[in-house]
Amino acid sequence: MDNSFYDTNTQGLSGGERVRVAMRLRPMMPHELSRSDNSIVSVADPTHVHLNLATGLKQFRFNAVLPDSSSQMEVFQRCGMNELIDSALEGYATTVFAYG
Repeated sequence: MDNSFYDTNTQGLSGGERVRVAMRLRPMMPHELSRSDNSIVSVADPTHVHLNLATGLKQFRFNAVLPDSSSQMEVFQRCGMNELIDSALEGYATTVFAYG
């Protein structure tokens, strides 16, 4: 398991604060599939996503990128949720924001 997303080394960061962003691609919706739409988003590697636009390829970097085939457990593990929960139980302020 790759725990690079949850890195407890906060050296050089003011107050030990750090924001990490993970992106999980969503599967195509049934209506998209029925129209034979093609996805323009692809996972380039564990930290980069490609957006294939008519105007060209754009690349974006995140702390973690997960394909649409990822299970909830894989997302939980890859984002270091166990460590985050442990930190919260030890009294550290933690936040998880999920959208979509």
